[in-house]
Amino acid sequence: SMGGAATQSQGTGASEFLKIMGHGRIHIRPHLERDLTCAHFPLTDLGNAERWRVRYGDDFRFCDKIGWFMWDGRRWRLLSEEKDALPAEVMQSVFSTIRSIRNEAALIAALGCEDPPNLMDSEERLAHFQTWAMQVSKEGWAELERAIRRSYPLDQDGEISNECLDAINEAVEFVRECEITDQAFETMPSRRKLWSDAIKGHAKMSEGAGKLGSVAKLARSFPGIAVEPDAFDADRMAINVLNGTLRLRRRNVERSAEEREQGKSRWKTEGWKVVKDPHRREDLITKLAPVKYAQSAKSPNWDDFIEKVQPDEVMRRFLHQWFGLSLTGDISEQKLAFFYGSGRNGKG
Repeated sequence: SMGGAATQSQGTGASEFLKIMGHGRIHIRPHLERDLTCAHFPLTDLGNAERWRVRYGDDFRFCDKIGWFMWDGRRWRLLSEEKDALPAEVMQSVFSTIRSIRNEAALIAALGCEDPPNLMDSEERLAHFQTWAMQVSKEGWAELERAIRRSYPLDQDGEISNECLDAINEAVEFVRECEITDQAFETMPSRRKLWSDAIKGHAKMSEGAGKLGSVAKLARSFPGIAVEPDAFDADRMAINVLNGTLRLRRRNVERSAEEREQGKSRWKTEGWKVVKDPHRREDLITKLAPVKYAQSAKSPNWDDFIEKVQPDEVMRRFLHQWFGLSLTGDISEQKLAFFYGSGRNGKG
């Protein structure tokens, strides 16, 4: 039902796992370039794991001592503390990958079939095959178009949305320009079989429980998916917040003309500065402070409070330094602070 309500998981930054349309059936929006890439993988369990890596490998990491992590747009979030469990988000990505094999088959069929070399010596047999193959191609395009239509909601008037029409037109252009074609595996009229038929059959076979369960178990050993524990949160001076990752970097200050005349270099390192970088998958950060960093932000309530409970300016400076150091993972000072005093003064 094209008008059915759509739902999707909220996990990854760019990826949508599932679209549930009408009657609870899973439909996946075609991604033509990705579908074409995946169509070339073997029609095996390992091939399905390779498909998963292409579609969702950027969004998941696995540590055999901790468990599965998923990129949520800001950090790698631990999905389960049971390392042997397959979290729902991982299985949803598997469902999406396997159901997308149907889109692979439809796309390959829509590309049309190359004339089989073994029929070139018989015009009649070739003509019969071409007629049959053309019908297969038309059916493939029809299925591909249906898959695109199903993945877009109708507009407010109950009509096909402009976004959907644009996607269909892009598919038409993709099929027209693509140099890949369907291939004939068997040309005997009673046993005709194309590459797209093999993919379609594999799509159905792959939806068994055992086949589904094997995808993530195989993929978690792939390079880039498998991660050692010490690779996470390796940058001890990185502080992850809602609007980016803060890093402390040495400040370069230009020396005075007098210093340079004395033979010193133009720049010197002096103190630290805070730099806000975008969130990046490759940083492998799992922690997140639920605040936004604003360089010019003021903290009048905090300033009034700390001045009240700690009148000593030197102690206040120490506390600010200590709290700042505590935001990082730097333990080089090898110190432990104990706060004591009367009640209601912020010790805890």
